[in-house]
Amino acid sequence: MIRRGRGSRRCWQDDEPGDGGYASVELAALIPLIGLLIFALIAAGRYGVAREQVQQAAREAARAASLSRTPAAAETAARAAAAGSLAGSDWSCSRFTLTLDAAGLTVPVGQPGQVRVTIACQVPLQDLAGLPLPSQDTLTASFSAPVDQYRGR
Repeated sequence: MIRRGRGSRRCWQDDEPGDGGYASVELAALIPLIGLLIFALIAAGRYGVAREQVQQAAREAARAASLSRTPAAAETAARAAAAGSLAGSDWSCSRFTLTLDAAGLTVPVGQPGQVRVTIACQVPLQDLAGLPLPSQDTLTASFSAPVDQYRGR
């Protein structure tokens, strides 16, 4: 309905009474969805942090292995570095698999070489998401570090 007031202004008036409650119903329906979205963002962020911590452990293990003189010492140093790095994480990765390619330690002095470390860690998803989820995910990271080509082996 259009009302004419002073001059040429027009005012619109709603003819249907009782439309004021729909906004609160819509908001009440959206609150759980917004909560789920926030929860999913937090879980994705924690998953990303966990991946970064496994990558950091692989970097530290490769660096420790590259400073060793023998493949056996490199394996020991890499495991110790990875365990130390993963021990400070916010989630449980007490058991991990470390694969070391120490072929760079056996090349003759004067030739370049590198060691490569791959770490695989099974992480329960309830540690990352905070919910009692039944499954787990394997986070894997690899890193290579150069061996000093003029260092005695």
